[in-house]
Amino acid sequence: LLNIEDTHTVNYALRKLLKMGLLSNEKRGKEVFYKTSEAGEQLCEAYREVRERCLLDVMNRMDMSGEEMREF
Repeated sequence: LLNIEDTHTVNYALRKLLKMGLLSNEKRGKEVFYKTSEAGEQLCEAYREVRERCLLDVMNRMDMSGEEMREF
């Protein structure tokens, strides 16, 4: 799904996120499904707000086209 060949890296990251309480998991048969926990959702929302405040607001004030912003 993520198009990452090194599945060990993904598994390591998932274990760390689970341990931090930012993800929850559910096993269905042989497969395990992951989703963000409430704490994970709150962290993502806080990051989005900081990103908008620090990056996007500043970039919107610059005289750049949408294409130039994407490249930047």
